Amino acid sequence: MPLDYETVMDPAAITGLDSARVVKSLEWDGITYELRNHLEGWIFVTWSEKPTAVVHPYGTDGEHALRLAVARTILGAAKTRIRWNAHNQAGVASNSAGTCWATAWIKAGEPCHSEHDDWDSAHSALADRLDELAAGPVRTGSSLEDEIAQAHLYRAAADVRAAVARARLGDVMREAQIYLQEGRRVAAVAKNLGVERKFLYRVFAGEEWRRR
Repeated sequence: MPLDYETVMDPAAITGLDSARVVKSLEWDGITYELRNHLEGWIFVTWSEKPTAVVHPYGTDGEHALRLAVARTILGAAKTRIRWNAHNQAGVASNSAGTCWATAWIKAGEPCHSEHDDWDSAHSALADRLDELAAGPVRTGSSLEDEIAQAHLYRAAADVRAAVARARLGDVMREAQIYLQEGRRVAAVAKNLGVERKFLYRVFAGEEWRRR
């Protein structure tokens, strides 16, 4: 009996799935996403605590479904997420162990992601992707709203880069804490930075200018 297209099924119910060729496989945070070439079509399988399988008539549809699932998982867990609408958004998340970072984005409906070794590189990549989103096409349905969305995304990219720069500045300040205190330079450096002395002590404590 032919399998229904785009219907969520239990992989165990699909005969011959184990022997179907894996044409694409991605793993993120303990979940494996596979696209298999089966006699009944292109089957997108998600291996998790509750595995699922969806049959697609074309390989391009199955691959899009795989990339979209990964992107949505990362975006759903993102601590930093910038969204204009469902078709234009990006974000950064870490895995549950905090050992790996990923940037995911959907540009005019097309999903993708990249993996990174640390917070800084993931957020720097996020800023680059936001610039690309802003460059278009945004396609909100209104040329005026397109301009607003583009300006918002460009601003968001600048904000993300500023957050990375602040965190790096915070690192430098924390490394220099003993030197500044022993040399009685805290107040002078705070003035040069344009912040209050008390604020600088929050920086030393890791409460400000840090990676969120």
